[in-house]
Amino acid sequence: MEQNADSVLFDLDGTLWDAVPVIFRVIQDLFRDYPSVPAADTTLDDIYHYMGLQTWDILKLCFPGAEDETVQKIMDDYCSRLHPYLKQGGAVLYDGVEETLHTLSERYQLFLVSNCDAEYLEGFWDLFNLKPYFTGWICAGGTGRPKDENIRIVQKQYGLQHPVYVGDTNKDREAAEKTNVPFIHAAYGFGKDVPAVHRISKITELPDYLQTSSIF
Repeated sequence: MEQNADSVLFDLDGTLWDAVPVIFRVIQDLFRDYPSVPAADTTLDDIYHYMGLQTWDILKLCFPGAEDETVQKIMDDYCSRLHPYLKQGGAVLYDGVEETLHTLSERYQLFLVSNCDAEYLEGFWDLFNLKPYFTGWICAGGTGRPKDENIRIVQKQYGLQHPVYVGDTNKDREAAEKTNVPFIHAAYGFGKDVPAVHRISKITELPDYLQTSSIF
């Protein structure tokens, strides 16, 4: 018997919004403020490519010669700066996100599962009044765990039987596959060359896709 999804789990970056210009601005300021730390010649396109990684891993790529203790100091500084920077503007929702979440929330439980930091997620909630649409959320910065483990935590905590995961990168796809959760590729996001059975070209397609496609 064909099953229907009972819940939708979302990635954040490249799926619901684009905040990369803000992240890049923070990292550029960190380069300026840590001149003695060996740094990579990092472009905005590089940061887009790094999205989906945890913050620690992104900063290790930006400061490849730094000792772990220094990276931790830089990461603490990064996290403290990010929320105020987000308030200054530059992060944008994808077209139709709020309307789509409203529609989906009437039929499914919605969750946000991201590799971001807690401060970054708070910045997202503060900028856009989207929290009421979500049953729950979890981030790597809060648990210290990879995305696949956080997906499992959400499944167990809320008793989800037939969740789907919507994300834009291969890292998202791999995390979903590790948990045997069907993956829907957000092809409008940052990820390139992502092999996926299920795919949407804009987020507004998701409600109809969930209703008309054989996912389980």
